Amino acid sequence: MASITSFIRNTPVASLRAYFNSSGIELPMALDWEGSEPDVVRPLLQAVDEMDDAARGRVLNDADRVGSMSDDAGQVALYSVVADRAVLDGLANPHDRALWMFLNQRTQFQHAEEVRFTDERRRGRSWDGFICVADCIVRRDPISIDAFRAALRERFASNNIHVDIFERGVPVAVRVMLRRPDAVTGFGEGRFVTDSVKIDVECVALGALAPGDTFEIDGVIYEVRGEPLRDALRHVWKAEAREA
Repeated sequence: MASITSFIRNTPVASLRAYFNSSGIELPMALDWEGSEPDVVRPLLQAVDEMDDAARGRVLNDADRVGSMSDDAGQVALYSVVADRAVLDGLANPHDRALWMFLNQRTQFQHAEEVRFTDERRRGRSWDGFICVADCIVRRDPISIDAFRAALRERFASNNIHVDIFERGVPVAVRVMLRRPDAVTGFGEGRFVTDSVKIDVECVALGALAPGDTFEIDGVIYEVRGEPLRDALRHVWKAEAREA
């Protein structure tokens, strides 16, 4: 029930009402949706607890999916696929944005889940990335895909080859400040001076920033390392980066 509790307590009442109305999941008791938030949340949690296993399982599954897209990485993925970023900007919080996408743009929501999954696997070194010649046209017809699959079988001497075409989403143009200050690293009683790459970008331009996000600057791809931090006024994201 932990994910359901988080889902209900962190999502605005109006959005919860829209979810239960659209899902067709019947509540076992009448609920006054016009009441204050505490007066809605408590009986709603009780109502979900009293559902039969099938209905409660549906709510649990949906709450897990929405909740998994409410952290920084999930929000970055949602913003990367939504058609109109202003719609998400106008919603109350990350849970509200994730649920709105889940209800209103299900295909894009699933796409964002795939973005999130592949980013996590990439950072976990479960797959490798390669840079090809810029502006190549990637052919998607069956003959080209079969030829690519055959080349992979030969290259890796394996028949266990599967090819998926993954669309990342439309890149977003933002203004960034790229800095390259020296970084001092301590080791024992000594210190070493190394190069570093810092990127500053306005929060309003991105909404969220997470490790693994990339910026293309003058033809060079920079990948965010570690957790980005906001400045004291929470206006600017500050992140360490490295050339990808």
